[in-house]
Amino acid sequence: MEARQGVGDGGSATAERPRVTKLTLNLPTVVFEGIREMATRHARTTTEEIRRALSLWKVLHEEVDKGSRILIETNEGRSREIVLPEW
Repeated sequence: MEARQGVGDGGSATAERPRVTKLTLNLPTVVFEGIREMATRHARTTTEEIRRALSLWKVLHEEVDKGSRILIETNEGRSREIVLPEW
């Protein structure tokens, strides 16, 4: 994985356009295809879909680190716990 500091289009950062870091990411093709499919379904770019996924992952880990549990409630009203892997 490779990262470079910079601004999205070469300009300076503003309140509307924060600084970004360009990232080169190697993913298995099946993972990338899943991300691309979700992005298409939600009318977003693959970059935005990855950004949202990583933001959610961060929030989930922060909550688990505080002792919270992650539960999903199905449309039938049943709950199940999601256990995050420890890396």
